[in-house]
Amino acid sequence: MSNQNSAGAYAPLHDPARTPLTLRFGGDGLLYLPGDAMPCDWDLADIARTRKESWSAVEELSEISDLVAEQQQGCADDSALLSSLDFTKAAFPKRHAKMRDLLSDLQLKGENLHKQLPKELCDKVLRRSAGADGVVTLDQPLTFFDFKSPPFLWDICYDGDAKEPLDHHSFWGLRFPITSWFWREISSKIQLGERIFSAVNEGLSFAGNEVRMLHQRSGATPKTLKTLDESLRHYTWSWLKNEKRPDEAEQLRSDGDDWLKTFLDALYAKEGKNGPKRWNSGAMSDLFDDPTLYDLMHFACHCEPSPDESFSRLLLTVGGVDVSIDVASLRREGAASRRKLTPGVGPVVFLNACGSGGTTGTYEPGLPRAWIKDHSAKAVIATVCPVPDGFAYAFANTFYRQLFDTFDRNDGWAVPPSAQKRYLSDTLLATKRWFMEKYDNPLGLAYVLFAHNTTFVEPPAIESVSTQ
Repeated sequence: MSNQNSAGAYAPLHDPARTPLTLRFGGDGLLYLPGDAMPCDWDLADIARTRKESWSAVEELSEISDLVAEQQQGCADDSALLSSLDFTKAAFPKRHAKMRDLLSDLQLKGENLHKQLPKELCDKVLRRSAGADGVVTLDQPLTFFDFKSPPFLWDICYDGDAKEPLDHHSFWGLRFPITSWFWREISSKIQLGERIFSAVNEGLSFAGNEVRMLHQRSGATPKTLKTLDESLRHYTWSWLKNEKRPDEAEQLRSDGDDWLKTFLDALYAKEGKNGPKRWNSGAMSDLFDDPTLYDLMHFACHCEPSPDESFSRLLLTVGGVDVSIDVASLRREGAASRRKLTPGVGPVVFLNACGSGGTTGTYEPGLPRAWIKDHSAKAVIATVCPVPDGFAYAFANTFYRQLFDTFDRNDGWAVPPSAQKRYLSDTLLATKRWFMEKYDNPLGLAYVLFAHNTTFVEPPAIESVSTQ
């Protein structure tokens, strides 16, 4: 089995000796390097300014996203979509030139950001040492701990010369497996089973394809798959039964695609605004009361970030109704769910929604923090800027191929199960590189991972193993 990390190859296997570089911002707000009792020579004002400037690169990433979205218009199938994501010079010289202009702007911003970092940090990260052929760079996984402040957007640091031709590996986000973490608990092992929850915004052209792809790649059975639509329909049926309204409960089974709109309109007509409000409160509790129900939660939807992190929200559609899940509601339900937590158990959450991990550098990425702190998520994948629907689908497809196709669920294990473990951070990096190296498309830089860099995924335990 391949242990390479090049375009199209799988991410590295689990290595018990893996020792990522962990850098911490202490309670005083200063940066501490491994093994150092004293902080870096980097004062608080410079740290705050550099943090904010790193997130200003979201503007350049958004322009890249707009160019990708422009090519995606009118794509009706996967073949047309993949063609629209191609910015190679040989295939599409004009769009390649446009992308290179935008990348040059990001390259310059990344170089300026890199110049503001303290030398001792860069020396520690790059681990430069003199070799027989000159200076050799030994790359290593990076985890940045910051318990009190918003994270940096380290991915766009560029340690090359912006005046020289672009070397995409000089972007830290295409070079290192980078993660951010801000919670006291760390879980290195995630047993990714077949209990999958998915939710979509039906207004997105490729959202349905994204969820179908996930279900197919995961190998999960109908019994272990739950969609937001199915979960809310089941809850509503039970709610009507408890309300002693059996006829309406049975009618719910036969209602069509707009079933939730029909139900809420009727409830409003009977009880006024308090009826839907009462139903909604119970529905949220039912959905997120127990964070141990799922191994993977995938959202393919819109996101509305807010300067006040409590109001950042995911925008979905269910049964003809717009549904939002905001940070405040996640926190409320989290207060109850934390009482039921099993140590070391929690989901991987993929927020494939525009700007779901975003911030200006002055406020927290509220959705990732709420899933980790209040719902025991072991890892959250999010985006820092708008990402067009088609690219989001293609990126998720490639990421899950990297992750799930190594498990050989249908044909027995190709190698012993203990060897088939993938680091989430390396899998995400391999996916970003795949789009850059195959299509000259750098939009994977918009994806960030909130986890510890030792976090790896292993297949679910099975009772028998095929030896055929």
